[in-house]
Amino acid sequence: IITTKRGAEGRTNVSLSQDIGFAKPLRLLGVDDWSEEKINFFFPAARRPIELERFRAAQASNTFIDYEDYFYNNQATLLNTRLNVSGGNEKTKFFISGNLTDEEGTVRRTGFKRYSIRANVDHKITNAIRLGVSSNYIQSDTDRGFTGNQNNSGASIGYSIAYVPNYFDLRRNDDGSYPVNPYFSENPVAVTDNGINNSKVNRFIQAFTLDIDLLKTQNSFLKASIAGGLDFLQNSTLVYLPEFLQFQRGQANPGDLFVGRQESFNTNFQAALVYNWNLGRVNMNSQAGLVRLDFRDNALFNRGRGLVPGMRNLNQAAIQEINQDFSSTVSDAGIFLQQEANFEDKIIGTVGVRWDKSTLNGNRNEYYAFPRASVAFNLGNFGFWNSSFINQLKPRIAYGETAGPVNFGATFTPLGGTNIGGLLGSVVGTQIGNTLIRPETATELEFGVDAGFFNNRLALEATYYIKNTQNNIQNLNLSPSTGVNTTPSNEAELQNKGIELSLSGTPIEKANFRWFTRVMFWQNRLNMTRLGIPTY
Repeated sequence: IITTKRGAEGRTNVSLSQDIGFAKPLRLLGVDDWSEEKINFFFPAARRPIELERFRAAQASNTFIDYEDYFYNNQATLLNTRLNVSGGNEKTKFFISGNLTDEEGTVRRTGFKRYSIRANVDHKITNAIRLGVSSNYIQSDTDRGFTGNQNNSGASIGYSIAYVPNYFDLRRNDDGSYPVNPYFSENPVAVTDNGINNSKVNRFIQAFTLDIDLLKTQNSFLKASIAGGLDFLQNSTLVYLPEFLQFQRGQANPGDLFVGRQESFNTNFQAALVYNWNLGRVNMNSQAGLVRLDFRDNALFNRGRGLVPGMRNLNQAAIQEINQDFSSTVSDAGIFLQQEANFEDKIIGTVGVRWDKSTLNGNRNEYYAFPRASVAFNLGNFGFWNSSFINQLKPRIAYGETAGPVNFGATFTPLGGTNIGGLLGSVVGTQIGNTLIRPETATELEFGVDAGFFNNRLALEATYYIKNTQNNIQNLNLSPSTGVNTTPSNEAELQNKGIELSLSGTPIEKANFRWFTRVMFWQNRLNMTRLGIPTY
């Protein structure tokens, strides 16, 4: 739900801003220099003559190349343009903004562009009914480069240049060709100049809120709050390695193309009744509601090998493969109740419970309950507290339960495709589904204290917690004679114990200058209290 940057009543305001920046590595790792002595020590006798010849030629022409500087020391220009329009009247307020981001990468031929537009509208239908609508469209284009751990085909820049001495020139020749890299399977300069590793994202987010005042009296009110939205994301990826690259020329089908497409469509809906009332000197806030979440994902990754020169189309590939075709649909539903009590900001307590079910669970129709409760005492707000040194002291205790989701597909046994004698079929996978799988459950008991000193110029927060995880999901190794290897199971229990400390202070606070500092420390110790997975 988008809640940021809303319009305000008044005349229409228009603002335009432009940021210009630059990015450059402060310090590179550095590379070794070569000498004839080092060449004679490093290379075997059969290689020394050619390596010495290359070294002397580079020395004579002064063409030593720092490849780390060549690939990673690009001075990147960063541009960010923003246009905001806001205004409204008593009934309707609006905020509209557009943003353009254009950032070059510090790695050669990498960069990021993003275009976005946002519109937030708040409308008062009546004095008792208020509607808020938010829309956001984002388009991005990312050139990622080849910096991963892809060493099989030599397409990783960092991996390749580690093998290349600085006296060998990999840069493009005058005739447009590239030297063959004798030290590794690929020429990283050719990959950077001609390869493509691109990702394009289109995303649309729509959200709404509807508040209805059902009852208002002097000491209480009843309100219905409804909120929902959708999130659609489409990601298209393209990895292209031309057929003329050094590594590709050695393949039976030169030229490699990876085309991916992923779509996600998620929706959420929440409705709640909120009743605020007073019980003597205690303010009570009661809530009851329901939640629904739906997730739909589709992903298709194709590969083509043996490309027609200059073509980036799967139809022009000699070998066409579907590497992955994945679809999933998940639905979660929940019901919640919560009661808050506030005694003059001196004692604040909360109790609640939430029931959740999910199509990921073995029993998709079963609701699991997760209670919670907390209480805090603001001793500094009581009349008996008159310390000038400690102005705030709040001991607190809380207990809660939550769930960890089951992985998609844990209840099913996957089938893999096969082709025998030209006949299509399916084979059972090595993991068998578990229709009794339950969500992980974590229970946490927390004790803590918050203290403020010298009018909160110095603050201390201390927390000790005990967290127990039941039904921890682990893969159960099955006997090889069963024909399958593993199945998901709730056969483990964990316990976490830890402390969290935070000390913050404001040494200087003036009208035009404020110095705030914070030191944090935390420690967690994990113990597996039960592992019911036998070994074979």
